[in-house]
Amino acid sequence: MGEATLPGEVSGPALQVHVTVEAGGEPLDLTGAAVTLHYGDQDASAGLLSEGTQTLPEEVSAGGTATGDYVFSVPEDARDRVVVRVYVSTDLPVTVFQGAAS
Repeated sequence: MGEATLPGEVSGPALQVHVTVEAGGEPLDLTGAAVTLHYGDQDASAGLLSEGTQTLPEEVSAGGTATGDYVFSVPEDARDRVVVRVYVSTDLPVTVFQGAAS
């Protein structure tokens, strides 16, 4: 259950997405990183909830890893098609995960 804590957020069923980013031989700038989630046949955009969300840090050192947790409002009856997109930077392709979620 996702908890609304800021104006515009709506409490209700939610999914938590855990993201891990690994840097190569050089530091990786994550200041523009973003994670989105869309669900259902209409590709509805899920709202991000601040409670439980821990975004990626601004940078990952060379050879290091960074993690983030993102909590999205997603109705329980619309989880048969979920698409998560991870935008690390404008220099790298978007990483897409899709499938059913529970």
